[in-house]
Order: sequence, then C-alpha cells, then structure tokens
Amino acid sequence: MPSSEVLKSAKVVMAGGYKASKDSGYAKLYSVWKVDGTGPGEATIQYELLDSAGKVLETTEDKINVGSGTGMTKVSNKISKAPAGAKKVRMKITKVTEDENSHDISVSNVKVTKDGHEGRWPLITGTFKAPGDIGPVGFSAVCQDSTGRVVVGNGLPTVTGAKSGDFRVKLGAAPEHWEPSSCFVGQTG
Repeated sequence: MPSSEVLKSAKVVMAGGYKASKDSGYAKLYSVWKVDGTGPGEATIQYELLDSAGKVLETTEDKINVGSGTGMTKVSNKISKAPAGAKKVRMKITKVTEDENSHDISVSNVKVTKDGHEGRWPLITGTFKAPGDIGPVGFSAVCQDSTGRVVVGNGLPTVTGAKSGDFRVKLGAAPEHWEPSSCFVGQTG
C-alpha cells in the first residue's frame, strides 16, 4: 500500500471474481475493505487476473473513497475482460490521493429481503448520510450465501442527488429465490 496521510490502513475482508456465465468474456471483480483514514481522499485498487501459474493476463482499476474515521467499510466492484485461462484475482492499492469531493458516505439500517426484487431476487435497502454538499452517485453490494457463493449488485439512492435518504440495491444476477447470509454495502462514486 502506498504511503499516505489520507489512508492509514486497509484490510481486505473478502475479494474475488466470477463470470455470469461460462461463455462470457467478462468477469465481475469485487473486494470489500475495512479502512482507516483522515480523508477526504481516494484510493486506486488495481485488479489483476492471473492464470494458474500466476502470469498476469488482464489488469483493470477501480477507486474507493476514503473518509475520515476508523473501520469504514468500502466496497469495490468492476467489470473486466476475462481472458481464457484466467483462474485467480489479485488486487492491491496502488495510489492514494487527497480529493475534497471524496467523502465517506455512512450506510445504516441495511436490510436484505430475499425475494424483494420482482418477487424472485434479493433486494438490499437501507439509509445513507453524506457529509458536506455532495451525495453518492450509487451503491454496490457484495453478498454471500451459506455455501460461499458471491453475487454483486448495484443500486441508487431513491432520490437522485440527495445527501441523505434511502437506497436500493438489486441482486438481479442472483439465482431466483437466492438467500444471502451476509452483505456488505458501500458507495460508488
């Protein structure tokens, strides 16, 4: 991890990637982090798709906001090309910068409703609060069931541009009637 005044520490809670189907040329890469920071700032995460021997086949980046606090949950998910032979995902934080518009958005009252989206897929709801004048662009959720299967979803605040309020994240890529046992939710943008 690069040295920074903005990001004091970052620990991976869970990370990986999956293809929506075997024939897809793309993969959904995800990571959940616990960070301590003195933001506002932004951290760049570099994902590398590796073959079974550890050779890098593809590289892509995502960014997470770093606010001021300890134990902040940060969620990243990124779509990447998935070359044939990709077997592993490795990631690291490569850059940290100060950014006055990259505050930490607090998320609370998170609730998972098993068939809450169209009566077939999980729906994650909750509330958020943004410091300052800028609200979140969206939210990401990384959810896991009791067998270890992971599904990632994206959602929006119920009122666009709001600095506080409710959000909804749909897990439309999940199998019908799938029941996650744990979910992590964080802001995007």
